[in-house]
Amino acid sequence: MGRYLEPTAADLIAPSGATVETLNVGVKTTGTIAVPEAEDGMYVLRMNPGRMAALATSTARSFVLTGNTQNFVGPTPRLYILPAPDAEEITIILESTPPGETAAITIWDPTGAEVFSGFTHDNVSVVRQTYPLTDANRGAWSFKIDQVPGGYIEDALVTIRGALPYFATDPARLVRIAGD
Repeated sequence: MGRYLEPTAADLIAPSGATVETLNVGVKTTGTIAVPEAEDGMYVLRMNPGRMAALATSTARSFVLTGNTQNFVGPTPRLYILPAPDAEEITIILESTPPGETAAITIWDPTGAEVFSGFTHDNVSVVRQTYPLTDANRGAWSFKIDQVPGGYIEDALVTIRGALPYFATDPARLVRIAGD
């Protein structure tokens, strides 16, 4: 099993940059980080689950995941991504490990129009969609990962290309770094 028995480490970092709390939890255990008197601003939860799956829940209204690739272990809320300023196309890739693990994906363009709905299954482990970018569609694209009827999601890997490395639950949380 190797790393499957490693604990999950998490740090909550306050808007000031100070570490609020550090937490390590093992297999089938839970931990809580509470912030009774939260500062105004953005908190950062940094997690390293090793090779285990980790579940983080929050009372926050929105969150942003950083990185171009995320591994989901269940259905997601609608997640928003923003094309990179110099990208000519945007690609969203969903991978799962069939036959047992499957995942569905729905993709919407910046106008809110559904442009794709599909899923992985026993014979298809990768769903890849690429869209050319124009001045008219450089706003926030979105997607949602769902369970396939009769299947289950354990490892649904989503990779974005031609986009800034952020997945947000609220398009207002998507920002461009100075110089991008």
